[in-house]
Amino acid sequence: MSWTLLTVRSADFFFRSTLADKLKGETCTALDSVSTGVTHFIRTDRAMQRNTFGSVYAPKVGVDHTSSFSSFAMDLIPFDGFFNGLLESPLLMVLACLGVCKILGALFNGLWCLCAALLLRDCDFLTRILPEKKSYWKNRTAWVTGACSGIGLSTAKLLAQRGCKIIMSSNRPDALKKAVEEIIKHCNSKGVQRSEKDFLVLPCDMLHVETLDETAKKAKAWQGKIDFLFNNAGIIGVGALMPYESDERVVIIDLLAQIKLTKLVIPYMKEAGFGHIIFTDSMYGRFVTGGFASYCAAKHGLRAFAEGIDRELRAKGYDIAITSICPGWVDTPIYSRALGPEGLPESVDYKSKKVQIGLSSENVASKILKSSSNRLTECWVSRNPELLIAYCNYYVPFATRIFLDMTSKSMCAATDETVADLLAKKGGSVKANGGSGKEELR
Repeated sequence: MSWTLLTVRSADFFFRSTLADKLKGETCTALDSVSTGVTHFIRTDRAMQRNTFGSVYAPKVGVDHTSSFSSFAMDLIPFDGFFNGLLESPLLMVLACLGVCKILGALFNGLWCLCAALLLRDCDFLTRILPEKKSYWKNRTAWVTGACSGIGLSTAKLLAQRGCKIIMSSNRPDALKKAVEEIIKHCNSKGVQRSEKDFLVLPCDMLHVETLDETAKKAKAWQGKIDFLFNNAGIIGVGALMPYESDERVVIIDLLAQIKLTKLVIPYMKEAGFGHIIFTDSMYGRFVTGGFASYCAAKHGLRAFAEGIDRELRAKGYDIAITSICPGWVDTPIYSRALGPEGLPESVDYKSKKVQIGLSSENVASKILKSSSNRLTECWVSRNPELLIAYCNYYVPFATRIFLDMTSKSMCAATDETVADLLAKKGGSVKANGGSGKEELR
């Protein structure tokens, strides 16, 4: 508060001493109201209350305002004088009212966020109320990356069930073949006949972006078009202060490879006159917490790229939609195969408790199709508290930053402790190379 007093008094003295010959009585009254009002909230001395507030102060040229400032700054101002000053200055009254409205608005926004998160439970409002347009997917061709497990596999099941031909991509060819067999069995159990000819197994390594050009050509050549691209492949990096090699690996797979694949597919969609690109982003693309610096950076970048490319496509008049999916904790293999702080794929299980209370990949996949079929630009799919944090970060960002600062400390501590336990079980430290092993996809 002492700094506030000094700032206000300094500004008051500056205007009075330098612009005294240009100031009018009303302007000086406004300065009096601000400076003395702040003084009242800081000081408790009432010795000079009769000589300070409530009078119209009109400075004159040649008056030494330095001495008046030094004595004036120490005065105690009565509360009634503060309101009298506001009444004498309509501008200050308006500013005071706006300040009160801002505070009340923040409280209202916080209450609204709490109610929305509790009532919606696991997704945003539009995703909750809008029905899926199942005909949107029929007789279309969809390319799903990270399709051998988790969200990608669950999404591919629903797409196949709705009559979509699917290009299945992952860096694990054997797992892809098993995934296709699982999808066919799933469709047959639902009364939908599907066969291997409805699928193209197309292995690709997202870590090596230079190989994606040839992969995209093969994907397009299969059916002559690519109607949907589900940019779902990704890894997660955990650990405070990870080495650069690990950060680079996360950013390449989670961001740069997604951008490259999008740029390769857009010309095919422009040629066909239709297209839709769906990004599997993250709630960590909405807010940032400790222990996931590179992952948050990649997901924030991916969300920004999706928003930017969407505006560019709209500006050009192309019928290509963009949808960003922001899931929270989901029970998928991406967490059990997370990158440890030393850069190698490790079975880091410190997220197991949150995964257990997270959404199922089937639940997330159904909401992906709901939001995408309605061509929404963004979809939040998460349980609380992540859903509440996302809403608060959007409407009450200052409060969210305070909360995340507090939780980041505990998150980093838990991360370091778990990684230390993991390394102890492995019998020593792991060499940091950031590039060995296969990246695990969703």
